[in-house]
Amino acid sequence: MRATKRSSGREGKNTFVQSLVSISKGTGIGIGITCISILLLAVIIKIFNVQETIIPIANQAIKITSIIIASLFTAHFSPERAWIKSSITGLLYVSIGFFIFSYLNGSILWNRVLISDILTGVVIGSIGGVLGSRFH
Repeated sequence: MRATKRSSGREGKNTFVQSLVSISKGTGIGIGITCISILLLAVIIKIFNVQETIIPIANQAIKITSIIIASLFTAHFSPERAWIKSSITGLLYVSIGFFIFSYLNGSILWNRVLISDILTGVVIGSIGGVLGSRFH
């Protein structure tokens, strides 16, 4: 007769908590990378008198790179359903960035760019999650 393993349900709770921790850490890493990159970009623009037309392109590249790194981190430390968790990481990254810049701006701006940023965060996050789970 085979012995059956009983589950108290704690494994599910621990897995959920571990997922939340991985998503939070990944998002924090992404935001940290963004802050450092933006400061470096500002220094580069100031020192080398770079044209201001490069700023939107550089901001988008920084955002995408930060989301990829954040989602790779999330997927590496929480590989089960990594693409979903990394999509949430991308969404959370964009949401936090939106609220930070809305606070700094003094008003909340709901526009098409926000929708584009949300889609970018989710799609890039899920791609990073798939890649991160493959290299685990």
